[in-house]
Amino acid sequence: MRVLAATPSADALYTDADMTGSIAIAVGAEDEGLTDLWMQSADLRVKIPMSGRVNSLNVSVSAALVTFRALRRRRKIE
Repeated sequence: MRVLAATPSADALYTDADMTGSIAIAVGAEDEGLTDLWMQSADLRVKIPMSGRVNSLNVSVSAALVTFRALRRRRKIE
């Protein structure tokens, strides 16, 4: 199973990630993000683009966005 880590420091956008096949979606705490262990173990690192000075979302919102995108990719509803 591949691990996808959502982090503001990633270069790739979550909308461009290949989320087909077995994948675990990892999101970190809002204040500290994912631990180094999760970041080093991740096969994919993605970010959610945002406008303005804010660089993170509520963790439940981030998880919902990435999960919804993965489901859309799997069902090919784009």
